Amino acid sequence: MDFEQILELVNQAVWKGEERNLTDPETVILKGTWEGLTYAQMSKPVSKYSENYLMRDVGRDLWKLLSTILAEDVTKSNFRFVMERRFHTSVSPYVKQKSSQIEKQTQIDWGDAPDTSVFYGREKELEILQQWIVNHNCNLVVITGLPQMGKTFLAAELVEQIQNNFDYVIWRSLDKVKEKKLLEDWFYYCYPNYELDNFLKNKALLEEPLIECLRKNKCLLIINDIDKVISHEHQELNIDIEQIITRIGSEIHHSCLLITGQVIPQEIQSLIKEKPRINRLISLSGYTEKEIKSFLDKENVTYKQEDVTWLFEKCQGIPHSLRSRLEKIKALCNNNIAIYRSLTDLHSSEDTTEPTETKTDIISKIKRQLSETENKIIEFLSEQENKQVRIDKILIELCDLKSGDKNKIEELKREFFSAMEKLESKYAAIFINETGKIQLTDLFR
Repeated sequence: MDFEQILELVNQAVWKGEERNLTDPETVILKGTWEGLTYAQMSKPVSKYSENYLMRDVGRDLWKLLSTILAEDVTKSNFRFVMERRFHTSVSPYVKQKSSQIEKQTQIDWGDAPDTSVFYGREKELEILQQWIVNHNCNLVVITGLPQMGKTFLAAELVEQIQNNFDYVIWRSLDKVKEKKLLEDWFYYCYPNYELDNFLKNKALLEEPLIECLRKNKCLLIINDIDKVISHEHQELNIDIEQIITRIGSEIHHSCLLITGQVIPQEIQSLIKEKPRINRLISLSGYTEKEIKSFLDKENVTYKQEDVTWLFEKCQGIPHSLRSRLEKIKALCNNNIAIYRSLTDLHSSEDTTEPTETKTDIISKIKRQLSETENKIIEFLSEQENKQVRIDKILIELCDLKSGDKNKIEELKREFFSAMEKLESKYAAIFINETGKIQLTDLFR
């Protein structure tokens, strides 16, 4: 089924739902999306519309309209997949055409990846991640950070930008799909000729053909929210998925596994430490006041410096909170922060419409999960005004080593170093440099 047939079917659906035909800019967006183009590639001079007009003024409402009419979530990211599944056609590859080049076909399944039409900043992180995956051919790349730091959005934006470098792209979130189903999906897309029934009878059969497929093809596999692997509901299945992740991060192949999560399993942390050239990790923190100012400039928002400071304090650098407020400023306040501030002052309950947790709330939740020793370390480092402190100094300050009981002293030391290890690797709360000095990461400052 070609695009013209899909366009006719979509137009019929819009007519039934809205009693109107698709407009020209809507058709431009659908055609460009079908071909795997970005909004920039759909805009002038290819069409008579600007990128901002297609993305902000038309695209957002178009995806909302199709989602309502078709009674399922439709976004730029999953439009082709939804159409092909809904109208019973085989899953066809996304295609981006490049002049004077042979067409390259990428078979992609976006799963439940978010729509990144509204995406701010993270240019530095995107550049680093692209270098790791595309230029350095890393086996395993991990994006970590506190909740609401934009890990999933960053991963989705990254994948959209680099998808044409791969033969297969498969996105799955572990809060949406069972681990067993995740492995089946990988297998189905990456190794369609293999007898899946054999795998279902004996999961041990999965590893070799899957790894072989990753060697023969360039695959980009995404696991969003890896935290669910170590949750209670998945414990009975951990051995399979973690063993496969270990092999992906250890062996020679042409593919990449991209993972997001707040808490990264110990096996994955060990992989990154053992093979740092092919396995990488990036930790996200909140936006700085300088970054927020650059976003305002790009969005042509009218502001004074005091407005930037006010906005930074309101959203505390949390990406989701910033996006929400910028959308209100653009939609309701004529791109003027002063107007938004005046409305906020008049309606003090404005913030209650946003269930976003503050950074302080998020860190407080994490601290409630920490042991007494771990919290003492965090508190002590907080009092050092971001200075680097030697491990032995913290040990002396926090542990009573004057006791004559050698067993007790050894127990205190074990508890202390165990706490340090968790704060560094599990919660990304501290950074230990090569000289053994420690300081809090940006997330906890």
